[in-house]
Amino acid sequence: MHIEKIFPVGVLVHDVDPKLADHIENVVVKKIKDLPRPDANAPHATDYFEPNKIIDLHVYDLNDLYREICKGIGMYQSASNMRSVQTKSPGTNLPDIHALSWWTQDYIEGDVHHEHDHGVGSISGIYWVRANESAGGLQFRNPNPLVQYQSQHDTNAEFSWQEYVYQPVKGRMLMYPSYLKHEVLKSGKDTIRTTIAFNT
Repeated sequence: MHIEKIFPVGVLVHDVDPKLADHIENVVVKKIKDLPRPDANAPHATDYFEPNKIIDLHVYDLNDLYREICKGIGMYQSASNMRSVQTKSPGTNLPDIHALSWWTQDYIEGDVHHEHDHGVGSISGIYWVRANESAGGLQFRNPNPLVQYQSQHDTNAEFSWQEYVYQPVKGRMLMYPSYLKHEVLKSGKDTIRTTIAFNT
């Protein structure tokens, strides 16, 4: 006899080359001062609500990150049996993902991002530009609401997980289904945590 997993949720994990990670950090951190500061709707700095983002992934300085995102989306689409949305961007050798949107976020001590999902998209993702040990983790919620009633089960057992936390790592990218609820846990003292998030 054996046990099979019949409704798995895939999360792509990819670490970019360390030299590329250093380059991306250098480009992005120079622009952090332009991020709108926290308010009641977003208890962290973000340009999500702004029409003009501080970072353009299509610019020359971040072409390699854009390619990494496109490569990851292609792999995730293939593994999930999704229809490809990638074409060539006119006049360039870069992939063009028409529905790709992205924004930058920066967290300091005490900052959080309350539980939410990106349900309007297909694939969502995050790239950690920089992070230290006190940066808040990214916690995913089990999409099966009935798991919460398994109080007598071992919560350390894979089939009983109610949530799963990824700790921030500089240069790491995650991709996941847009419907998957998640939150950024509270950041501790002297936190350094800057991310680029995206939907397609």
